[in-house]
Amino acid sequence: MTTNREKFALLSKSNPVKFGLICLECLFEHSSVEDLHKFALIQALINPEDHFEKDTILTIILDYYLSSEIIEKRLKKEKLNKVELIGKDICTSQVMQCNLAMFDFIAKSDLINIFADYCADLKINVFQNKKDEEYNIDLYLTKKDPRLKTESVFILTGNDIQEKYRETFLNIERAGEISDWKIFVTTPVGVLKIGYERLLVDMKKLNCWLYVVDPVQEQIFGILKGGKSKREVEELRNAYISKLPSTPIRAASQVVKISKYAFSEKQSYRPKDVQLFYIPENSHNLMEASKKNLKYQDIFKNLLIISNDSGLSMFSHATKLGMPLNELMISGFLSAMDSFIEEISGGKGMLNEVDYQNFKINAAVGKYAKIFAITSDSVDDSFRERLNYLNNYLEERYQTEIEGFIKTGNLGNIDESEWVEAVHKILLV
Repeated sequence: MTTNREKFALLSKSNPVKFGLICLECLFEHSSVEDLHKFALIQALINPEDHFEKDTILTIILDYYLSSEIIEKRLKKEKLNKVELIGKDICTSQVMQCNLAMFDFIAKSDLINIFADYCADLKINVFQNKKDEEYNIDLYLTKKDPRLKTESVFILTGNDIQEKYRETFLNIERAGEISDWKIFVTTPVGVLKIGYERLLVDMKKLNCWLYVVDPVQEQIFGILKGGKSKREVEELRNAYISKLPSTPIRAASQVVKISKYAFSEKQSYRPKDVQLFYIPENSHNLMEASKKNLKYQDIFKNLLIISNDSGLSMFSHATKLGMPLNELMISGFLSAMDSFIEEISGGKGMLNEVDYQNFKINAAVGKYAKIFAITSDSVDDSFRERLNYLNNYLEERYQTEIEGFIKTGNLGNIDESEWVEAVHKILLV
């Protein structure tokens, strides 16, 4: 009997690729049995009353893409290979969106730190000017070799790229006034949402370097080399540099390599060698690398979601470190913090940390609900960004059910295990 690994290998032969950004085998393996069941239902491969083990459902899905006449007709019509077709079907299926997060950085601060480490290893000083409201540059790089060389770096995760891409495009264009080179950094999900070919065209138009940071392979891909700016104005550049902090967030690394992400000069800057979707020939090492440590598992205790409209609890979850909450009591206490939350969040939907009886409380405010995380110790910016992402994700995916709760006080037929799974995938990774 042909194993699922062997079936993945057969699929990979339809799309021989040197470098890929989204591993479909990793995506399937990290999907829950519920996600695969829903995906198979959408493709009309099983019946709603069917109940299978994960490997069985995966076998049904792989057999469909390997030998179905429907697939063969679609391949000819859409002019795709099988790997590209699977990728297209997965990424347009809402049930798989949460799993795609493994190819992204939910927290932009994580992506910034990884690229900053990489630059420091290249003996480049990395600055971050959080007060920059003119160019909105994420990182500013300087190096004397022998004269001063400067680079403006713009960074977008897949989560925020659609909303901010146009504005970032214009900012990259303007940054040529104050730097020798311009760099754009995103993730595999960022490439997916904009489109690989469009991204290449846009970056060439901007004369901009393009990098993709893959958290699964823990690798930085150099996709395009940009050219030196012809619009740089020395006075404007010097004025910008004068406003930088006195200390870089990363000083040029002289001896010890600090970046944990691999970069290969030989494998970089060959955009034709890169494919968005791929299946590796040997997946074992990649599958192991994709199993991330649970960063916050030692401090994360409870999560509570409260309706903005009624102040009633919609959902609560206690980890192994937490304890069941008196939802009525705690939701009443947290609801009483409404005005305080609005004030200290600055209308940004994020709550700075609050101490309460030896616990730390962080919150994010959405359109329909407030989401509260209770931890035993302080959290970082990455956790707060993830909390906001979780709230937005649940409100978007379960909008109908949440609107029903506001009217009736009942979430309907939602399986709470889906929300628990989202909490673990988004907050604990």
